[in-house]
Amino acid sequence: MNSLPSARQMRKKPSSPSLEFTVRAVLIVSLLGAGLIMAPGPAYACSCVENPPPGEALEMSAAVFAGRVISLKLHERPDGTWSTVDPVTVEFEISRVWKGHDYQTTYLTTARSGASCGFTFDEGEEYLVYSHNAATVSLCSRTRSMAEAEEDLQALGEGSSPETELSARSPRSRTQKDMEEDVVWDRRQLICHSQG
Repeated sequence: MNSLPSARQMRKKPSSPSLEFTVRAVLIVSLLGAGLIMAPGPAYACSCVENPPPGEALEMSAAVFAGRVISLKLHERPDGTWSTVDPVTVEFEISRVWKGHDYQTTYLTTARSGASCGFTFDEGEEYLVYSHNAATVSLCSRTRSMAEAEEDLQALGEGSSPETELSARSPRSRTQKDMEEDVVWDRRQLICHSQG
């Protein structure tokens, strides 16, 4: 008659310590590696639809011009904190105009970060700028560096030279003071939107 094995016989022999250590090490390294691979990348709140062709973008914009960035001004909060939506004032020296902004220098604002649809400008670089309201520019606009604007320049044509500063001093001309007043207004609007 077959007898059942005893509990002592059923117990398996412990595996060697080096094998247990190796299995645990491989498991830990695998989990850490999987965590790094599956770690989320940066999350951006800005979501844009595809840009229309240059001619359509011209029609939809209040201002389209080519210009070199003369200066960038970050607007700091009194408490030293900042947000991705905080404005950056960009001063442009305009070289060509297709719509609006027919003077040599202008100021536009953009959000501080691409996460809030701000366009990143580099001082000294030239850009083709599309502004929907002639006061701000967005990452979602067709704005691009002049080096990447060949298609746009072909579609838009020659454009015109900006007026001289003396003849451009009109109610349409945007000054640094106008821009600073807009920044204060924009902050109030942001505060109202965030509280409402």
